[in-house]
Amino acid sequence: TLEGDVFMVCVYTNDYTNKKEVLRVRQAIHELGIYTRTALYYKPDCITYLDLYTGSKKGVRMTIYSCGGGATKTRPEDYDCTTLMSAEIKCTGKEGCPRCYPKCIGL
Repeated sequence: TLEGDVFMVCVYTNDYTNKKEVLRVRQAIHELGIYTRTALYYKPDCITYLDLYTGSKKGVRMTIYSCGGGATKTRPEDYDCTTLMSAEIKCTGKEGCPRCYPKCIGL
């Protein structure tokens, strides 16, 4: 991409609940040099089929996972996309954290 430009890339996986596969695809995108400085957000097609998009319902998150990118208020820096984070679950900072896959990013 050109410096400062942002583009949407659609990638499909067979099963969005398979976090191992979603993370593998995200890491493959990272290895291609795409989204190296930006988080990738994962939105299942069922949400799109309901005609729901970011900003269409105030306070409702349309994505279920994020991975990679710089630090935010809710996510530490993870440019190498080592951890897939569930959107609506709080990080416990402990082993077996339900938000972070494959391991808690807060440890």
